[in-house]
Amino acid sequence: MGRDANGTFTRTHNWVTDKNNSLKITASRFDAENDDFASGLSASGETAKIVNGAYNHLGVVETTAENSISATPTVAITSYTTGQPNWWIPGFNNTGSVTLTISGLSAASVQCAGAALTSGMLLSGVPAMTVSDGSGFHLMNPMRSPADWMNTAGMQNNSVTLAKWNHESTQGALITMGASGTPQYLTASTSGYPLVTKGASVDAAFQQLGENGIGDNELTLAKLKHETVQGAIMYLGASGTPTYLAPGSSGEVLQSGGASANVSWVAAGTPSDNSITLAKMAHDVQGTLIYMDASGTPTYLAAGTSGQYLQTAGASANPAWATVSTTKNRNDVINGGYLINQENNTAATDDSYSIGDLFNYVGENAATTSLQTSSGPQGDRKFARINHDNANAQAGWVYFMTNDDVQDYIMDGKISFGFQAKTVSAKEISNLRAGILKWNSTADIITSDVVGTWASDGTDPTLATNWSYENTPSDLALTTSWQRFTIEDVTVDDDTNNIALFVWTDDGTITANDQWDITEWTVNPGSTVNDFSSPLKHDVAHQVDYFLMRYDYDSGSDEELGAAGVNTTTSTGHVGMQLRRALRVTPAVTSSASSTFRITNVYSQASNADDSISFNTPAKYSVQVVATSTTTPFTQADPARITRNATNTTYIQFDARL
Repeated sequence: MGRDANGTFTRTHNWVTDKNNSLKITASRFDAENDDFASGLSASGETAKIVNGAYNHLGVVETTAENSISATPTVAITSYTTGQPNWWIPGFNNTGSVTLTISGLSAASVQCAGAALTSGMLLSGVPAMTVSDGSGFHLMNPMRSPADWMNTAGMQNNSVTLAKWNHESTQGALITMGASGTPQYLTASTSGYPLVTKGASVDAAFQQLGENGIGDNELTLAKLKHETVQGAIMYLGASGTPTYLAPGSSGEVLQSGGASANVSWVAAGTPSDNSITLAKMAHDVQGTLIYMDASGTPTYLAAGTSGQYLQTAGASANPAWATVSTTKNRNDVINGGYLINQENNTAATDDSYSIGDLFNYVGENAATTSLQTSSGPQGDRKFARINHDNANAQAGWVYFMTNDDVQDYIMDGKISFGFQAKTVSAKEISNLRAGILKWNSTADIITSDVVGTWASDGTDPTLATNWSYENTPSDLALTTSWQRFTIEDVTVDDDTNNIALFVWTDDGTITANDQWDITEWTVNPGSTVNDFSSPLKHDVAHQVDYFLMRYDYDSGSDEELGAAGVNTTTSTGHVGMQLRRALRVTPAVTSSASSTFRITNVYSQASNADDSISFNTPAKYSVQVVATSTTTPFTQADPARITRNATNTTYIQFDARL
């Protein structure tokens, strides 16, 4: 037979060999070759075995473990080959993962759907078929479907009926989720026992609560059924059943309906006038006050420190407790509220004293200045106004402090300065700046024009030699309402001989006739500026006289100047004037025109309008006035007096300012 037991065929004749040996193909030799084919195919029923699959049927020997299967096929194999089919009839049900060994080769795992077999996938007496992947086997006909074969995503809602569930034999059993989330049966318990949850990490169970149900204090808030809407409350309904009441509208109050009706939310009523007594108010700490905040809500102000006083900040800020300052009334600016205005220089030029007598005007151009007497920060508080006659012409005010005044500031080491300012509607200036200046050259011999060079918008002017800024000026935004601006806690150096307070316009878009106002100048030693204060007017006048003294004669014809004098010649009269108080230094004396004065002989009453007037030997407390006429109406040595000439405006001014 041409085929051996392993299925290998051996040829009887070789036609190429016969050709080489010069043998002819005879009928006998050809029949012998074909007979071998026939016998090989028919021997031992080989054709039937191929048709019936005998070569793929495994002779199975299963161990008592039921999961380790050994097989010896009719035709042994030498290796596991990809695509190789095998089938057998199991003798046991598998109870877990399975291995298969064929022809004594190594044991290989049997999988289904890419995972090891699970219990019941092989059943005794039911044929099983596997296909090899070269290293293991895949079960093609499992008797129980793997979990991965259940396409839950494709299941329709409501498609799993009660009939589809695996039936449990015990009536009353429940289905719960176990620790791994797997559904499991909970066996029915003693009649009357409730189902109690133990939280997310313990299985629920039937159990008795308390000796006679739920015990006292056993039901915590956490045990109550949670309502999904915040603000809901629980009450007892008509049958005594706990019931939820949905939240009401914001601000509503809960109203009882008595013992025969449910509670409900109702709109809160508005208390009637005089219905809220002190007893109804929430109690707080003794000394606390109630005020209205920015939104109008009543608010507590905690009690302050003993001795403090309540200070209002106006309608746009909360009141607060303030401490009484021991230097509350100190203000070293003389005439900071413009009570005195003797000179009234309204046509101010650069470096000239103007409104308020002690305030020096400095500017790029002349300006119209004025004293305003209404609509000040305190009603009729007077204030000074600058009208910028020229576009983009910066200007400001300077107040000087003497060397004597500076000593107290050197000792304290600090200076603070404040003022009130505003602009005028439709004539608006955007910004001011303010500086505290130091003079470190000869005391009281100052350069009154403090500006060396004016700068552009946003840049401080360059100061004259020996003047320097002690603070860093910055923009102070003006509005058409009065505001108080402060420059505080500025260091005063030991080499300071004089101090100047300088306020100026820092605005590069000034239109001709734009205006700004200022008043309530305040300066004092220390780290904070005091509230504005001013002595009475006659006291301010006395202080101003120390620097500037002016005599105006305009109350009547022939108003007399000073005491009587003497006619030293027939055309000359000398009259001595004793001043109201001693000036700071020997003053510079100026007066109105000579024609506004008249010299008169006391005896004869002869008089003449003066052709010239002069002032001899002025001193800090007196001066001699000399009037000379071009005619000779007088008798020498007769008493003489000098008066105002008719209704002319006549004045003599004594200037001892810095």
